[in-house]
Amino acid sequence: MLRREGRCDKDDEGRPAVTLEAGLAGAGAGAGGGAAHTGACVRIGGVTREPPDLPDLPDLLEAAPTFREALRRDLPRGVRSGLVTFWSLARAMVPAYGLALVLEKLGVIAAIARVAQPVMSLVGLPGSAAVPLVMGYVLNIYAAVGAMTALHLSAAQITVLALAILIGHNLLVEGAVLRRAGMSGVGFGVLRALSGLLAAGVANLLMKAFS
Repeated sequence: MLRREGRCDKDDEGRPAVTLEAGLAGAGAGAGGGAAHTGACVRIGGVTREPPDLPDLPDLLEAAPTFREALRRDLPRGVRSGLVTFWSLARAMVPAYGLALVLEKLGVIAAIARVAQPVMSLVGLPGSAAVPLVMGYVLNIYAAVGAMTALHLSAAQITVLALAILIGHNLLVEGAVLRRAGMSGVGFGVLRALSGLLAAGVANLLMKAFS
């Protein structure tokens, strides 16, 4: 005959009535332990314990924040995160955009374009595209995007240029990191720059073939 003490089922001799053996019973038997569910109790290593009190579903629903409370809590966090991201992008893109405009007004970009035209034409880009390409290689992608915006490039040219910059960018900083890791920063940087130009040339040929 079973009797209930608290939430544990026990027999007449006060021993917990085992109703379901847990998977850990066999695993812990060799260590003198073992675990078994006994009614509403859990027996571990010969000691019977009641499971901890769990909140009922209505209590969980009452504890959940309302839409207005969640909005008041999460909106400031989202605004702060958005402003931090905006600032990290703007401080790279805006100066690069302004520098490209100044160089264009001073005629520097035109001079660079004339020098770089033979090389840039191999990948289907005008000579002026060398400015954002160099900015991307030396600085980062966002500086290249800022400089690219100041130029008059077609969608295909932007795609080719973006592919080259994505493969080879931020070469100075990443090269220094690689050198500290025991690799050749210069060799890896040259490899990335050439790989970017090669991928840009292939993309240019593919777009011309399927256009």
